[in-house]
Amino acid sequence: MIIQSAMVLVLLPVLGLAPAGPDRAQPSAAVTLQQDTQVLRDKNGKHLGTIKKVSDGKYELRDASGKHLGTYYLKEDITRDAQGRKVGTGNLLTSLLSR
Repeated sequence: MIIQSAMVLVLLPVLGLAPAGPDRAQPSAAVTLQQDTQVLRDKNGKHLGTIKKVSDGKYELRDASGKHLGTYYLKEDITRDAQGRKVGTGNLLTSLLSR
């Protein structure tokens, strides 16, 4: 399951998330787009976190309480956790929600 927003692809199979839409009878999660922000919710509507574009090519993940969990750098195509450690290649922000 993939949600595509602007220039970023967010892979959500680890959390069982899927994009909401008219072609889905029962979406397993809702993603609300507000300008450059994605709100991540579970299948029950519980707020899991947000991904926000903070600058050109830089996206930050925060949990539901606002704690910074990690950053994706589009130009380098790497994801780093809140301590700056490399998580992996590509946008892996949603995988940081389950840590």
